[in-house]
Amino acid sequence: MSKNFILGVMLILSVCCGFTACNDNTEVSLPDEEAVSALSPKEKAGESDTTAAISGQIVVYVNGAVKRPGVYTLKQGDRIYQAINMAGGMTAKAKKDAINLAETVTDAQNIYVMTTKEYQDNQTEIHSSQGNDMQTDLVNINTADKDTLTRLPGIGQSKAAAIITYREENGLFSSKEDIKNVSGIGDATYANIEDLITIK
Repeated sequence: MSKNFILGVMLILSVCCGFTACNDNTEVSLPDEEAVSALSPKEKAGESDTTAAISGQIVVYVNGAVKRPGVYTLKQGDRIYQAINMAGGMTAKAKKDAINLAETVTDAQNIYVMTTKEYQDNQTEIHSSQGNDMQTDLVNINTADKDTLTRLPGIGQSKAAAIITYREENGLFSSKEDIKNVSGIGDATYANIEDLITIK
């Protein structure tokens, strides 16, 4: 056989094999980049959330007397002053020393900056509440029964009975100091109970 004949046969066989390969239903895998792009939006979001969690990001809500209230993303270990700066800083009405700017922020934290008026109103309410509690805790020596009177320091069963007897025989006390007229209650005992009793 001649060389030309042999080369011709080989060429024909190569063309036939190539045609057969083109019609083969072999599956082709997507490259890594194409596979990533084929993910659904939900899968991509899940991947992003995981990345954010691993990176240590946290989300806080900054509101109140700041220039741009809203939700902001920070890093673990960041401080409140950084969150407030992201919100544009405090307004002129803010009570700047009413919040600990050096405090470390935590995820889902609500960072509220009070105005000066809100702070003052809050303090007034606290003092009023404390005053009411103190008033409630005072023992009214004109109406208290024996058990209540014995809660006072230095007032036992006998002195409590003497106080009640004095009220029955002499009428109600007109001043707190009048309790010293009761037998057994002197200056020392009165000094211990003066701030704990009332006649109203």
